[in-house]
Amino acid sequence: MVERGCEPNVYTYSVLIGYFCKEAMRINGQSWRSWSDLESLKEKHFKANELVYTALIDGYCKAGEIEDAVSMFKRMLTEECLPNFITFNVLIDGLRKEGKVQDAMLLVEDMAKFDVKPTLHTYTILVEEVLKEYDFDRANEILNQIISSGYQPNVVTYTAFIKAYCSQGRSEEAEEMVVKIKNEGILLDSFIYNLLINAYGCMRLLDSAFGILKCMFDTSCEPSYQTYSILMKHLVIEKYKKEGSNPVGLNVSLTNISVDNADIWNKIDFEVTTVLFEKMAECGCVPNLNTYSKLIKGLCKVGLLDVAFSLYHHMRETGISPSEIIHNSLLSSCCKLGMFGEAVTLLDSMMECSHLAHLESYKLLICGMFEQMNKEKAEAVFCSLLRCGYNYDEVAWKVHIDGLAKSMLINAQNF
Repeated sequence: MVERGCEPNVYTYSVLIGYFCKEAMRINGQSWRSWSDLESLKEKHFKANELVYTALIDGYCKAGEIEDAVSMFKRMLTEECLPNFITFNVLIDGLRKEGKVQDAMLLVEDMAKFDVKPTLHTYTILVEEVLKEYDFDRANEILNQIISSGYQPNVVTYTAFIKAYCSQGRSEEAEEMVVKIKNEGILLDSFIYNLLINAYGCMRLLDSAFGILKCMFDTSCEPSYQTYSILMKHLVIEKYKKEGSNPVGLNVSLTNISVDNADIWNKIDFEVTTVLFEKMAECGCVPNLNTYSKLIKGLCKVGLLDVAFSLYHHMRETGISPSEIIHNSLLSSCCKLGMFGEAVTLLDSMMECSHLAHLESYKLLICGMFEQMNKEKAEAVFCSLLRCGYNYDEVAWKVHIDGLAKSMLINAQNF
């Protein structure tokens, strides 16, 4: 840039410093690069602005060097560079992540001295932190501050309350907060519903958990993969308890909805999925394409193809046509597990539905067949790939050549 006669300005330096703070310092602790650029500003007779200082403070906070971040903030004031709301939010967030909640609170109070008004994000940072200690009184005080400041609490603010209530098994209060959110016209996301479902599940109130699922259906909030993972977790736990045993490896914490999905899905059989459908029917939820898609995806991920195919046939029997996503999930798993006969049959079904198989599955299937010396079927699969519109795609030819070369039936260089 300099060699071409284009002199960097203070904005250029702020971008560079921001990059080094977020990348170099965060990964390798190379804060000297940022300092070097800050000193370069002085050499060029540029005065560091709030962008530069905020980038440095953010970098130190992300690196966990909160004392350096505070020192940089003080230096900023010494240099008579006024912080903006972003500067404050960055430092407040950094302080609370290091457990310095009181310091963060004091910094919020200091914002008025600089004629900077706390934003909704500022307040939400504090709400989330005090609720980690289940200090609902303090959290409600901050909530009142939000409203008196002219802000409308958003879904993130309320989610913090709901998560805290659910963590303590106070599901009724959590539901009251949900009603409050709805009355204020705020759309609920699947994360909030998942918190409630998990809370009821941990209290073994499965009917209430499925009641929340019904709310999701009624409000057109599509249950996520995580939603069904949570429901299946509690159905598996209930099954084990009825049998007089304890499921090993399943987290039943009220606070944890980011469950280890593999542990759950490995314990699922078709009987559990049947119970899921029965529970859904009892609360007025009809399993739909999304339900089957999420279930089959989870089962395919852990290689339980027998159960996945049982669900696949079950959905077809109920008149629901499998989606391209379902077909590709099954096909990919078949190919990875070396079930090439089933994969070919599934591929035929896909073509009947005009569904396009992923190229990676074609590659696994063709290469697998060549490994089994089944050249004729491999060639037939390749021809079907060409009919799908891949014929001018060099990747498709590479799939074919890789398969042939791997089985040493041809010399790839001859193509």
